[in-house]
Amino acid sequence: MPPAESKAAAIISVLATLRETLTPAQLDAFLRALPPDTRALVEKPPLASTWILSDHFFAILDTLHEGVYGRDLARTTELARAAMLNDLSTIYRVFIRLSSPGFVLARGAKIYTTYTRNNGELAVPEVGDHFARITLRGNARCTPTVWAYNTGAILATMQATGVKEPKVEIVSGGKDLPECEWRVTWK
Repeated sequence: MPPAESKAAAIISVLATLRETLTPAQLDAFLRALPPDTRALVEKPPLASTWILSDHFFAILDTLHEGVYGRDLARTTELARAAMLNDLSTIYRVFIRLSSPGFVLARGAKIYTTYTRNNGELAVPEVGDHFARITLRGNARCTPTVWAYNTGAILATMQATGVKEPKVEIVSGGKDLPECEWRVTWK
């Protein structure tokens, strides 16, 4: 099977958020702890549209989780939420606000494959008036850290729609399993 790849945009967004949220000492410690090849990529990122091995992104998440974040999955979720919201341009924000939450989630699932390759299938198999079910199957890396990051990305998407009190919870899978299912609710 070919290796999982993602657009460099994900790393660039995360790094911009880390520069806003970490102290200089924390950022320096994080960079020193990265594997050499990932650190080189972080220090001189390619264009956002460049395909890179997803292992670099996973190394960033693992290094943050084990070091700076002290194994606090909530911080990984918050990183994803902040990075995604910081990355949305004004035009996307307007489009998202004008669309229904179900449409935005379904569109986001389709967009997932434009930012990742060989990294699972994101789907929205069920949408109701105030809930949705989202699944990710066949992900290349199945760890609580990866699932926490995806939880934050889903939460950011819901917050961008402007719905009240969005909640995202893992209802099955996750952990070290090759799939995850989230229940998303809002008012």
